[in-house]
Amino acid sequence: MGTLLAALVYSAGPRRPVNRWLALLLFLEAMVQAVCAGGLGNLTDDRAAAFGIAAVNTSLLMAIPVLYLVFLGVGLDTPLARPFRRRGLQVAMFAGLLFAEAYWLTHPAEFYAGMGRPWYAPWSALPGEGALRLGQLYAAVSGFALLATFDAYRRARTPSARGQAKLFALAFATRDAFWVVMMLYVVPFTRPGADVFWGLFWTQGMPAFMMAFVALLGYGILRAQLFDIELKVKWSVQQGVVAGAFATAFIVASQVVERLLDVQGVWFGLGAAVLVGLAFRPLERAAERLADRLMPGVRDTEEYRTVRKREVYRAAVESALQDGVITENERDVLATLAQQLGLGPAEARGIERVAMAPRPPPV
Repeated sequence: MGTLLAALVYSAGPRRPVNRWLALLLFLEAMVQAVCAGGLGNLTDDRAAAFGIAAVNTSLLMAIPVLYLVFLGVGLDTPLARPFRRRGLQVAMFAGLLFAEAYWLTHPAEFYAGMGRPWYAPWSALPGEGALRLGQLYAAVSGFALLATFDAYRRARTPSARGQAKLFALAFATRDAFWVVMMLYVVPFTRPGADVFWGLFWTQGMPAFMMAFVALLGYGILRAQLFDIELKVKWSVQQGVVAGAFATAFIVASQVVERLLDVQGVWFGLGAAVLVGLAFRPLERAAERLADRLMPGVRDTEEYRTVRKREVYRAAVESALQDGVITENERDVLATLAQQLGLGPAEARGIERVAMAPRPPPV
């Protein structure tokens, strides 16, 4: 899910720094899920392979905070994150990252005290002092991200910026609150390998919270760049309700019959799915009503599409104006975007004039 969204975010705006940094961040987050407690690390019974997977995970956990701060700098309009747009600070952070990676590779014993056998996996690396410090850094960056995103939401001065900042705040709150709890409490003060509750929180909570983060953050980015993203999401909700009804009817009917009558329940499940199919139109209307309630005002009409195209173009102009000037490259991007959206030169200039108009500072 993270890798696919990374590709989508990058393809939606490969020339925009916020898209490039977010795509890289999402890809590395996806790799963490693939190699850490929720992925390959739980599947191998080879001790050396498990330690190698833990080593890759540690390197990724070192890189993500740096990428995270750079993304906050280019993606949020807040004084808290603005310093991380500076090229000098970015170079210094990446230089520090290279030093940290080299130190970890030459002093692995400071990060891992050995290998253990938790209840949920054949092998797991036992965190040492260095891993605990890395976790505290991770939690600190996550806490800073929470503050920065909420400050960006508070300072947003236009409806499009406010809507995107709200989605960012929800996404970061979902991700960062989990990591703060995980790194400041669960890892240092509990034993996930022995305690079933905290083990489940670690192995199942991480991918669950990360999927919510990926979905909210990707939607926040793409809503400002794809004018019909809301129509696609609404259509997916409608189809998901219908498909879920068929799947639920099949599974419930087949399992209930097998448990009560001790016979093969597949045919009963298919029969239940057929009954759901007979009520397809009422079910479809119910799904439409649910989607309308979840996303009011989203209609596949020419008026709605026109409004959304203007919102997308205005959001792009506001993004280009974050540093106070529209560069030649940004001007080329805006011209291409206006052409793709079907906006004429006069209409595009009118939107730009509105976006450039001075506004009162946030309260």
